[in-house]
Amino acid sequence: IESPLTDGGYTFPVYYDTKAECAYGYGVTGIPMTFFIDSEGNIVSAKSGAISEADLQRRILTILG
Repeated sequence: IESPLTDGGYTFPVYYDTKAECAYGYGVTGIPMTFFIDSEGNIVSAKSGAISEADLQRRILTILG
């Protein structure tokens, strides 16, 4: 199946939440939604809706310390 992922050469796995189990479990309130997860696997913060590059970088730097 061709997609932007395979066409772009990305190799990470992509999973589809066809039964909305993950969305419910993580409290997804809209799409897109970005989760910021630390090295221990804990959700540090989440952002519903579009996110600016500056906010993305700020949140990543917060996680990295």
